[in-house]
Amino acid sequence: MMLIIVLFNLFLYFSLREPVYLFYVLFITGFALQQFSIHGFMTANVFSGHPVIQEYSVLFFMPFTIFFAVMFTLYFLKLTQTAPRISKLYQFYAIACILIAIGVFTLDYAVVGRTVALATVIVSLSCVLLGPYLWMKGYTIARFYSVAWICVAGGTGLLALNKLGFIPRTTFTENGLL
Repeated sequence: MMLIIVLFNLFLYFSLREPVYLFYVLFITGFALQQFSIHGFMTANVFSGHPVIQEYSVLFFMPFTIFFAVMFTLYFLKLTQTAPRISKLYQFYAIACILIAIGVFTLDYAVVGRTVALATVIVSLSCVLLGPYLWMKGYTIARFYSVAWICVAGGTGLLALNKLGFIPRTTFTENGLL
């Protein structure tokens, strides 16, 4: 399903040359790779015999995915025009994600893991709040963004609560993001 979404949006990008489609494609690609890493498909099918690569791929693909979510948000909501001050915050998020991704290979695993988790929570919460804020200011396209991000944040929350042991492990909680 994600491959179809990627291919369709790549087609749109090459047809329209709008960067927002490329950022969306890279967000979905990062998201898929992150899920493959979390569920062990990368190790089982791509890097068999190298479990360390799976550990680091999970950490790497999370800031990668967040970076492209931030870039998508900047372009989709046209933040430089609709909310210039918030645009600066999202530019900071983008730089932070790049630094975190570099840190995956240079810093302590536990420190980077906590940093990635914190960045995920902060950016996801910001995206959930940004949509309704712009919607209330009269930017109607933000309503679609709001609905989409509430669904993504809900799935992320389910997965996090599942992984932390607060809710039981079920097909729904394991795959809430898909």
